Amino acid sequence: MSDRDTAGAAFFTLDVRFYCRPEEREAITAMLGFEPTKFLPPRTKGSRPASGTWIHDGSDTAGYQDEWTSVADSFDFMFGVLADRATAIRQVSERYEGYWWLGNFFSICERSFVLERRHLLRLPEYGLGLYCGSFVFSDDPETGDATS
Repeated sequence: MSDRDTAGAAFFTLDVRFYCRPEEREAITAMLGFEPTKFLPPRTKGSRPASGTWIHDGSDTAGYQDEWTSVADSFDFMFGVLADRATAIRQVSERYEGYWWLGNFFSICERSFVLERRHLLRLPEYGLGLYCGSFVFSDDPETGDATS
């Protein structure tokens, strides 16, 4: 974890994800014309069929940040990275369940964020839903360990 203001600092992550079986990973990559930056292997969970997660977070592009301090900056970056691929992403989303994954990490529960109108209006271009995950973290002052 990077240094943070323990009085409520927050950071965000943003990526595009598609659920797929491991053998479908290459099909998604071929349809999109670019590689995933990560692939999470399948986990068996209840009666849901095991599927992995194809992920692209732009980490292979100049300007990428592991942690964004602004939701707007994270969307500006990803829309820039994926601008010429919106049609391909929409086509893949017709065959595979896909979504934008926005991670909201904060140190106090009162912390929140706002999605700007200009970003909300662009989301339909990609044919993906938006999942917002919120996670509380704390930097333990005694050990220096970060927890979430």
